[in-house]
Amino acid sequence: MGQVSWGVLQRLFDDEPPLTVWREERGFEIEALAERTGIALDRLAALEHDLSRATDGEIDRLATALRLPLEYLFVPHPVEA
Repeated sequence: MGQVSWGVLQRLFDDEPPLTVWREERGFEIEALAERTGIALDRLAALEHDLSRATDGEIDRLATALRLPLEYLFVPHPVEA
C-alpha cells in the first residue's frame, strides 16, 4: 500500500468523506469510478456522503478499484463523553 500522504491525512481529519478523498487521491473522476465499479453514478454520489449505507459488495468493489484495504474507506471518530 505504501505511505499515506500528509494531504490525505489532513483531509480525513478535517472530516472530508473518505471515499471522496481517496477517489481524488487516486485520480478518478466520479464518473470513471462509477464505470469501473459498476455502481450507478447517482448511487456512488450518495455513497460519497454516507458510505454507511453501502452494501458489502459495493465496499469490496470500491476498495478494489481504489487499490485500498477496506478499512481505509472508514475513518474512526473519537467518542465524545
